[in-house]
Amino acid sequence: MRHAGGIRLSVEPIRSQLKTFCDAAPADPAEATTADAVADRLLEQSKPPLSYLEFIVRKSSVQRAYQVLQAESDQVANIAFSRIVDYGYKTKKWKRVRDLLCRLPTDVSTSVAERIGKYRAIIDENVAGEMCWFCGQNERSVSYTVHQQMYGNVERYGRRIRWEYLTVRINRCAVCVEEQRKETDRKLRLFFVVTLCLVGAIILMVDLARASEGRQPLQSHEIVAVVLILSALGGLAVCYVLAGLRGKRAAAVAGGANARPIRKKTISEYPQVQELLRKGWAFGERPPR
Repeated sequence: MRHAGGIRLSVEPIRSQLKTFCDAAPADPAEATTADAVADRLLEQSKPPLSYLEFIVRKSSVQRAYQVLQAESDQVANIAFSRIVDYGYKTKKWKRVRDLLCRLPTDVSTSVAERIGKYRAIIDENVAGEMCWFCGQNERSVSYTVHQQMYGNVERYGRRIRWEYLTVRINRCAVCVEEQRKETDRKLRLFFVVTLCLVGAIILMVDLARASEGRQPLQSHEIVAVVLILSALGGLAVCYVLAGLRGKRAAAVAGGANARPIRKKTISEYPQVQELLRKGWAFGERPPR
């Protein structure tokens, strides 16, 4: 009992501090568009006091300490959650809402956890509908939506063919489009460099074969071949240097808070496309004749 009383006295200033933080985050429907800042401030301010209560719980076996932690976590979570909901329904900025939900206290009662969990499931669906499928990091751009055509349920009656078709719309962002363009440009440059090397090597081998019986002075064709090969190798070296610089920048970004995934998802992995492929559908507008 004495130990429980000591716990109560030691946490009373912490509870008072948390109450002050919560009272400073009142609901205001007129300010719903900035309610995220209110929730953000409350979550940031309450983090150290709640961490201290959690420390006491770990160091103490008194049930009263855990009850205090849960009660205070419920108080902060309920108020912050209410502000987050107001902000979400007012602005529809679901990614920001999801980020705030991830920061809510976890040592909450079952009823509070269930209420937050149900709302979180709805937000996850909303976020998925607004995010790029391929990278999962950026908001979609309607103008860059992928329209993947598919056909299925093919029936053949002699020379006549009947089939069903539909267009699967997949979210894509401007960043992924730009990266794809850069990757295509890189492959074209590499193809050009390899082609130059091959042409130069063929010219050089032909000239050397003609001069194999007796060594002749350096011919103009050989000079052209050497120039082509050296130019191609120089271009290839430049490409590798630029690729290395881009890799370092990508690694620096990956070390930040908004790191991009290691592997991007493909069209074939899109749930609706996967389901259609399992049913025997294929890519394209129509089946082959």
